[in-house]
Amino acid sequence: MHKGVKIALDPSPVQIVLLRKHAGTARFVYNHLLAYIQEEYDKGNKVSTNFYKLRKHWNSVKAEAAPWWNECSKEAASYGCESLSRAFANFFEGRKSGREVGYPRFKSKNRCRPAFAYTTGSFGAIENDPYGLKFPKIGRIHTFENVHHRLKGAKVTRMTITEEGGRWYASLTAEADFFKLAKETRQKVG
Repeated sequence: MHKGVKIALDPSPVQIVLLRKHAGTARFVYNHLLAYIQEEYDKGNKVSTNFYKLRKHWNSVKAEAAPWWNECSKEAASYGCESLSRAFANFFEGRKSGREVGYPRFKSKNRCRPAFAYTTGSFGAIENDPYGLKFPKIGRIHTFENVHHRLKGAKVTRMTITEEGGRWYASLTAEADFFKLAKETRQKVG
């Protein structure tokens, strides 16, 4: 069973710069791949919008397209690939079902919400540190809430970071042990 938990972050000014850099990397990769797809389409070539194919293409061009790519976690770039793949999937599904879903558009720095995610690697809750989360390439970021209390022992499988209204949040997707939760619930009730 999956559980979602949203935690408010308390990053330092240096960490805010790093969070924005990661979100900017995700946006850059999304825009770069969208431009590539449109360019190939204009030439009459078919291009796959599959996440893994997009990520493979990005890995082949990242050294030229973004010489600074290794300053951020690879997960930020992967999130850009995932977002574009999802946007195309929604577009094609909408066309099949007759719904009006617009063609994916370029993300503007001023219009889109800064976001990126971690799905692999060492991230999430820190053992013996209830008020901190671990971010690859950024480090530990203090939280306003007790993360361990909110997760109740569940393992974090995805961490999506967003900025909303000048505040940064981490949305944690955690895999909870269903049988353990059911037992705890029965003990509280009974």
